[in-house]
Parts: sequence; structure tokens; C-alpha cells
Amino acid sequence: MKIEVINMTESDLEIINKLSSVLARNVFRAGGREVNFLILQELPANVKDLMKILNLTKVPVNSHLNELEKIGLLIRQRGTGEVFPTEITKCFLEMHENMKKMVGKNMVCIFSKSIK
Repeated sequence: MKIEVINMTESDLEIINKLSSVLARNVFRAGGREVNFLILQELPANVKDLMKILNLTKVPVNSHLNELEKIGLLIRQRGTGEVFPTEITKCFLEMHENMKKMVGKNMVCIFSKSIK
């Protein structure tokens, strides 16, 4: 893939920075919801499997998938029911794992200090 370099103004970069910040917060907000997070952990998957795993009908599953697709956390292959993670999904799940480890270490530290 060839990437063309374009000249951007300070104003362009400022707009991109603001939009990126909003979109990143939306990724954390939507990706952090319990059902959405479970979906992301199951990817790649198909809609029927997700319905079984989540014990939900097609309408609510599709609602969750639409939300996640809208913010770039998954790609749907229409007509097949197949759902795939994006690079953003992989990064989000990796950051979650890293944060979980850090929180766990912090809890151990706090707990061990309170015992002494």
C-alpha cells in the first residue's frame, strides 16, 4: 500500500488531534461495556455463535455489533454473519490486559501494606 504524504496545516493537525481524542474515548466507552467487551474477546466469530455465547437474540446482538463497527472496533462481512477484529480491537484488548496487570500489582501492594 502506497501512502501519499500531504501537506497539513496546524489547523488540520489540531482538528485531527481533537477528533482522534473523541474517537479514542468512544472506543474505551463502548468497548468497556460488558456485552461489547465479551464480543470483542470472542472475535473472530459469527453472529450465530455470538447469539449463543451471549444468550441474546439477533436484534440485541446486531445492535451491539453496529455500535462496535461504527467506532472501528470490528468489521462485519455482510451476508455471511462473520465478524472480525480490527487493529484498534487488538490494541484495545492488549491495553486492557496491561491495565489489568497494573491494577492487580497495585492491589497487591496496597493489600500487603495494610496487613503490616
